[in-house]
Order: sequence, then structure tokens, then C-alpha cells
Amino acid sequence: MQPRILILSGVLGDTRRYRTVHLYEQLCLLGVDCTLSHISDPQLRAKARQANLVIIHRAHWDSQVAWLVDEIHQRRGLVIQDTDDLIFDPDIFKFIDSPDFADPIRARLYQDDLRRNRRTLQACDAVVASTNFLAERARSLGKLA
Repeated sequence: MQPRILILSGVLGDTRRYRTVHLYEQLCLLGVDCTLSHISDPQLRAKARQANLVIIHRAHWDSQVAWLVDEIHQRRGLVIQDTDDLIFDPDIFKFIDSPDFADPIRARLYQDDLRRNRRTLQACDAVVASTNFLAERARSLGKLA
């Protein structure tokens, strides 16, 4: 059975283009049945119901991601997290030297995002990582990478 792939991003901008749009274009050129979407897409649930493999890029854990993972797993599909940065390790925050985090609210929000990204990773079946370092970090959490 050929996979029906949903590629989903939780962000906009260059990282989305490189990690999801380019992947979508390459899969289409290969004739793979795939759909590209964003976490805010009002048609996301309908698209997810058609997929048996989902690739999630930078989507923080929330009720929408929880529903998506559950929906795919109920149908014995696979959910893969794509990562190009160490955004799933809350312990890294202490090493980030950014003027943005002089604002305690922004610092707390970013730390929450790190925890929610970890939760998404934990719910996924495997990880696609842009570097060996990131793959090793995902494997240390018990994920196939």
C-alpha cells in the first residue's frame, strides 16, 4: 500500500519552506500521494483523515496535535517528527543567550514551547533530523531517528 502523506508545519518562514515545502515538492515529483498543510488550516482534520503517514514539523503539542496523533495511530498510521533544531530539550534554555529573554514573559513562553515540542516528539513514532547530533539526542529519548 502506497503511503498517503500529510506534511504539517506549525510555523511559517524559511524553516517551513526548507523542511516541508521542499519535501512536498520532491515527493510530488516522485509521484507520492502527499498533502502540505499548516497547523492552523481549517481543513486540517479532513486532510488528516485521508493520511496514513504524517510528518510534523515544529508543531507544539496542543489539542489539535493531540487529535492528529490519536487519529493517525487509531488507523495504525505513522507519525514522524521532523526537526532541524534542538527545540525538544527544555534543558538547553540555560545555554541560550538572547536579548529576547530579558523579558521574563518571553522567556517563560519559549520554555513552554520547548516542553510542548518535547511532548510532540514523545507522541511520534520516529524522528527525521537534519544532523547526526539531533538524531542522537532523539535516540537518547527512545525514538527511532
